[in-house]
Amino acid sequence: MKENTILSIVVPVFNSGVYLNETIKSIKEVNFSYPYEVILVNDGSTDQTTLNILDQYKNEYTIINQENGGAAKARNRGIFHAKGQYILPFDSDDIMNGNYYDLALQIMMNDKSIDILYGDYWVFGSENRYNKSSNYNRLRLIHSGCFLPSSSIYKKCVWEDNGGYDINLSYAEDWDFWSRSAVVDYKFFYFNKPLFKYRRIYDGKSLSQTKANKHNEAIKILKSKIPASVFNQETISDYVVQSVRENRKLKIKLLLRIFFPRLFDYLKKNKLFPNGIVVE
Repeated sequence: MKENTILSIVVPVFNSGVYLNETIKSIKEVNFSYPYEVILVNDGSTDQTTLNILDQYKNEYTIINQENGGAAKARNRGIFHAKGQYILPFDSDDIMNGNYYDLALQIMMNDKSIDILYGDYWVFGSENRYNKSSNYNRLRLIHSGCFLPSSSIYKKCVWEDNGGYDINLSYAEDWDFWSRSAVVDYKFFYFNKPLFKYRRIYDGKSLSQTKANKHNEAIKILKSKIPASVFNQETISDYVVQSVRENRKLKIKLLLRIFFPRLFDYLKKNKLFPNGIVVE
């Protein structure tokens, strides 16, 4: 660990040794302007390749071993020991994209009012596409799904105030974390650059595949934590206005419903629109 650590990169590792060297190489290739540390949390790996690679880095990075408890528990364990003012959770099979994380950290260091910074990312592997996030809206984040990648930078105090990630969730623990942060009304900042490359490979070893198999498990628990006071008129109005501004289909839908209600009903009947709601 370097003196006066600014950023702590926390990497949960579970039997992902086949990708781990590539992930660490990408971290090293970022020319960070501020001191950083890497914390590798071995979440009960049994794969010998993974264990051997972790052993190779024991003199360079902080290695924490624990029984298998899932990504949320591994992140919490690593962040608890983190020395940095800022936290970057990073999956052990993903790749940092150029120096964008350094630019993101510089933005946060120059504007201390920003609590959480997120951006876009590339998907590669079994799928290849660009995933564009969107401008922050509290209600959209809570209600419509997590458009914030788990690999976003945030102040350590956000984790402390939130009580960490919910270890009872085996999926969507990041969405839960961001939603609880939104309720507190931390300042989110959208940095519209591809911060990293998200690996999606259907071979049983990629983290994305494991998560996808548990998609519906945690949603009810997640939404039950949000107080009703969040859904006030101002928040809902902001959500609708921003959604319509950013989505051409919603603009058309709204105009049809207001000025051509019969046409709208006809299109709805023919299942062009799944329901009568302007904003999905």
